[in-house]
Amino acid sequence: MDAKYASLRANGVAWWQGGTIAGAFQATCKECKVEPEMALSDFLGDVEPVSFWNQVDANFQAGRIKMVFVADVIPRELARIVESLANTPGRSTTLRRR
Repeated sequence: MDAKYASLRANGVAWWQGGTIAGAFQATCKECKVEPEMALSDFLGDVEPVSFWNQVDANFQAGRIKMVFVADVIPRELARIVESLANTPGRSTTLRRR
């Protein structure tokens, strides 16, 4: 599973096309029985959803991503991967929090 995160960061731009993240957000909301439009509106405030998703897609395509790992316990292997990713030059940011 740890390699999955490293692979996601390294290859995510190739895997995810425009609109994929928005689609995943909508699917997750529906699975959790939350209205996607309401959840997004609560998060965005006055920002237009179309503008937001266009910016998400543009950032992703440019490699500007941020990965945050949150867990009660972070396995040593994942910690090493996160530290390695965090020290890799590029436009992405990788953080871990316990």
